[in-house]
Amino acid sequence: MNTVANDFDHLVGSLQNPLVSGIMRITQGNPGAITAVTEVIKAAGLNRGSEVVKMFDDIKMYGPNIWLGYKDICGEDPVKLLSKLENDEIASDVEALHYSDYKRGNA
Repeated sequence: MNTVANDFDHLVGSLQNPLVSGIMRITQGNPGAITAVTEVIKAAGLNRGSEVVKMFDDIKMYGPNIWLGYKDICGEDPVKLLSKLENDEIASDVEALHYSDYKRGNA
């Protein structure tokens, strides 16, 4: 019983962490997006975690679009996604991917 209480306290404490809550907000709980953002933060360095979250937020890139950028555009390479974020390229790349799918009738 004590272990369950400790696990719950740890979970609640984690959710109150600004970085964790920022990750959950921009990823919208999407498992692929959570993976992408955490991998980008690891690549950038944990000390840049809030900056990474802010970069996604600034370009209004959330949830499944983060996953699409990571998987389909960057080949699951967090360093490449970080570079595209820093150079303000990823949002237009994801938009182009959506447009391409629309033109092919896959949207």
